[in-house]
Amino acid sequence: MMQASPFSYYNRNSFFESALKQAVKRCSLSNQPTAAKDSPFPPEPSEPALCLSEVTYTTKAGDTCDSLATKYSVSSAALFMGNPGIINCTNIVEGVNLCLPLQCKTFTLEKDDSCMSVAAVTGLDQGDIRSLNPWVHPLCNNLQDGTETLGRVICIIPPGGKYEHDVNTTNSDPAYSEYADKAVSPPSGETLADKTIKDCGRWYTVQKGDNCAVVLVQYHISLPLFIQANPSVSEGTCTTDLVPGRTYCVGPTKEAFAAKPQPVPPFHRFRCFAREADTKNRTVLTLTKAEHVKPMSITACQSFCLQRGWRVWGIQNGDSCFYDNQLRMDSQIIDDSKCNIHCNGNTTNVCGGKDAIKVFGDQDMLRVQYASLGCYS
Repeated sequence: MMQASPFSYYNRNSFFESALKQAVKRCSLSNQPTAAKDSPFPPEPSEPALCLSEVTYTTKAGDTCDSLATKYSVSSAALFMGNPGIINCTNIVEGVNLCLPLQCKTFTLEKDDSCMSVAAVTGLDQGDIRSLNPWVHPLCNNLQDGTETLGRVICIIPPGGKYEHDVNTTNSDPAYSEYADKAVSPPSGETLADKTIKDCGRWYTVQKGDNCAVVLVQYHISLPLFIQANPSVSEGTCTTDLVPGRTYCVGPTKEAFAAKPQPVPPFHRFRCFAREADTKNRTVLTLTKAEHVKPMSITACQSFCLQRGWRVWGIQNGDSCFYDNQLRMDSQIIDDSKCNIHCNGNTTNVCGGKDAIKVFGDQDMLRVQYASLGCYS
């Protein structure tokens, strides 16, 4: 009998129980049990669903992923992906209990935004945008397509905040203990060893009889890093190079050895060229573009261009940057007075006009596209 086993299909389909009850009633089988036998195994305890942020919200009429993401400083994509109860980001059902994701600093995408324009506004690299928002494709070509399902609010800092570890003490995580997070001033009245760096979070004043091994072990710093922070000390003569009474860095910051930012290279200004948005006259620079960016300046446009290996750039309407390796054929020179709009990020820069693009390059001669017309005698 199906009901005699807790593992039969009897419990899974109400038809069988209903049919058996009808048979018992019609055939006078009053002693025939119709209830399924209980399982011999204890039921598994149910655990409450985990909500990492420990912040929940019950949806109301009119809620969308974007409205909630903006209100609570979370990513709309993380909100959608972490809550199966959301079927449609633009029309969330009322009364759904949501677990809010970890908070982050957010940025709302406009309809014409690209990874390049977001990077220009936020100061992030395009790789940072992808790592903070894992749904973004490695080529960053689904930014707008993804918003149809996931909403327009993205994170521009790590959700939950950046992890801060205290490495200004020797009791910190060994993985980071060689370095200090923040620089502090040397002890008052002490004299630094020759050429010792000042970007340091831990200091030690050498006493008579000290040796390098004891100092290095006490402050969890390797010999190569100690030498790098204190150039007056050499590898083979570390102990003898220590001068009693002099103060040495035993916990440099990572910034102490970071590459110094390179100055922006010089650029060359060229002519003003026509680029009318509402006509077919859209040549000049055609490889890629970042439109309606804030803040925009000549050096901002130049930096993005040179980072990607392109050599010619131009700005239109004070807020849109165009890149290429050369000026395209059929570009039409117009009077420089047409390039009369200042950059929205630097009003001392003239950055093209409404239907005109001001062109710049990294060389004194503008690279121009050409085509061979054959050989003539």
